[in-house]
Amino acid sequence: MLVEAILHGATPGTPTASPVDGIRVLALLPSHWRTGLTTANGTITLRLDTTDDTTHAEVQAALTTALADPALNHWRLGSCRSLSSGQDA
Repeated sequence: MLVEAILHGATPGTPTASPVDGIRVLALLPSHWRTGLTTANGTITLRLDTTDDTTHAEVQAALTTALADPALNHWRLGSCRSLSSGQDA
């Protein structure tokens, strides 16, 4: 499953989108997922390819768990959409 997830600052004082924060999120996701990230306009966009039968709900749960890490709690999941089936969550 190919997924695009967009992270936004959780509060108005959130630091500028940093690739380091994006890398921290990716490091907390399953290691067999193929990943990529971009940062722009104060957001972090993650591209995730699970390469298996992982469900959209499981991807969203993994992202939610990663963002609960104290080093990342200044980010929130703005959107998480499947690019392979066109479903948004």
